[in-house]
Amino acid sequence: MNDKFRMGLHLEYNDNNASGFYFYEKMKKKINVTGRRDGDRLTLSASVPEGMETFDGLLEKGQFKGVWSNAAGNKKYPFTFYMKLIQ
Repeated sequence: MNDKFRMGLHLEYNDNNASGFYFYEKMKKKINVTGRRDGDRLTLSASVPEGMETFDGLLEKGQFKGVWSNAAGNKKYPFTFYMKLIQ
């Protein structure tokens, strides 16, 4: 995220609903996320002590790419997750 933090994201889908977690590679602490997919758009929310963070972006060409917003809404950073399908 923001070309500074290495992160991972694990998602499972049930129809258009998504749930899973993300983590910062240094800390290895899982942060739960839930969200909804609408076509190529995916919006995820994470409950953190400060409130609700969001990841809003597009799924395309093997990537989930968009903008992360902190709970206060005063910080926004670009992010890119590279998808790997696990069956």
